[in-house]
Amino acid sequence: MAENGAAPPSTRKPHKVGWAEAARDFLIFCAGKGQLPLGGVIVIVLAIVGRASTEAVDALLSSTIDGFRHGWLVGYGLALVFIVCWTIHIGWTNKIKDAEIDRISKERDAAQKDSMDADIQSSE
Repeated sequence: MAENGAAPPSTRKPHKVGWAEAARDFLIFCAGKGQLPLGGVIVIVLAIVGRASTEAVDALLSSTIDGFRHGWLVGYGLALVFIVCWTIHIGWTNKIKDAEIDRISKERDAAQKDSMDADIQSSE
């Protein structure tokens, strides 16, 4: 045993993450980013595809490719492209918003410090 009571690194077994834990972690990540509905759809689709037989997945893939080839699913493809672009845009605007909040906070702190004789503590 090590000094802190933990097992030595050579005897520890690596923790294996199951599909349910991975789905939970992914959904928590999506919820934190405001993308929970999209993450839920992804988890459901992956669970259905993962549980289906290889013949069913092959038939689904070939019919999907035929749908795009004949133009039946072009709208869904464009919607998927739109969602990806929207997600990238949301991330970009969140970075801009966070930078602006930091800038305003620093200006506020500087203005408060200039207006008071005593030194004040930051709220951060």
